[in-house]
Parts: sequence; C-alpha cells; structure tokens
Amino acid sequence: MAMYSLHTVKKIADVPKAKWDAIAPDPFMTYGWLQTVEKTYLGGVRPSYHMAWDGDSLIGAAIAYLVEKDRRLFSIDNFLLGRFEKYTRKLGITFLPAMLCGSMAFEGGHTMLDGKRSPNERDQMRSLLLEAIETEARCQNLPVCFSHIKDEEHPLANMLEDRGYDHALIPPTYYLDIDWTSFDDYLSDPKRISKNRRRTIMNEINRNRKEN
Repeated sequence: MAMYSLHTVKKIADVPKAKWDAIAPDPFMTYGWLQTVEKTYLGGVRPSYHMAWDGDSLIGAAIAYLVEKDRRLFSIDNFLLGRFEKYTRKLGITFLPAMLCGSMAFEGGHTMLDGKRSPNERDQMRSLLLEAIETEARCQNLPVCFSHIKDEEHPLANMLEDRGYDHALIPPTYYLDIDWTSFDDYLSDPKRISKNRRRTIMNEINRNRKEN
C-alpha cells in the first residue's frame, strides 16, 4: 500500500493553483471557482480543503463545508426532511450545523483524484480523504452529508454505503420545459421572462464581462 501524506487548509489561496487545477475534474472544482465561492457565498459557510500528496505531487483532494444554521443557505434539512422541514424547524429539529461535502453549486464531483493512478490507488486516496473529512467532523461533533452524488461516482457511493452512510433521494424542487434553442431565444420569450428581468440579466452579464 502506497504511503501518502494528508494536509488540510481553510483557504484555497494556501494551495498551489496549478497543482490544484491539474486534477480538477470539472469547472465547479477549479481554483478560480472555489476562490469566488469563498469571497461571495452568502450564509454561514466555512470551507476545508483536504489534500493527499505523494511527495510534492497533489494526487487527490476533497472539499468540505461547515454549514451553520442560516436560512439564506439551501438547507441540508430540506434534503433530508423535504416538505416536513417547516414543521420540524418549529420543533427545533435540525441536522445543522453539519459538514457538507461537494460543490456549493450542487454540481460537479466530490473528490479530485489523479487519473494517472491505478483504480486501487484511487480507492486508497478516496478512503483517506473520507477519513480526513470524518475526523474533522467528529472533532466538532458534526454529521457529514454528501449531496448530489452522480451515477458516475458509484465508487464513492459504494464506499459511503460500506461506511454506514444513509442514502436519500432528493426530488427536484422546480422543473422547466425547454422549448427554445438558445439563451437569446429564452431572453426574448415574453412568456418566460419580463422586460425588467431581461434587463437585469443583461446588466449582470455585462458587469461580469467587465470584471472578467
């Protein structure tokens, strides 16, 4: 069994950008996106970046957010309790604070693993990262939640099941029939969006372009 070193930091700025992005599997796990989340996300959220190193090579990483009781955040209680959340909240029943693992956009993956490593090595790194997250959660007496695990993440799902995690399905809150062929078509559809809303969206797009 290979020996890897584990390291945890609280700011993405403490991680070498090039090494982090080299193993990022999707845009929601990249250095720039995570830095933006740190600076702009509303609510009581504190990140931890858990990393596995092989010498000076970053070969695996996972992100965990300490989520406090804050109504501005889409709540873990909503995941687990659904429509009963508003009633349980009145009774003081909540799973918060908790350790939430994965992207705050609820998209993307949950672990970053060096694709050049063998399946056995990736399983070892995945297990080490889970242990690091669970150790931090135990030290703070917090539950751990992995949200929106995708079908292609079945190795992670199997590992969580083996470790005794409960499994819950999250039904969609909203759905939208897509009957246009482009974003411009959507913005010009008076049945879908008002003129004021279209103006707001375009202003936001132009502002973000100016700020790169």
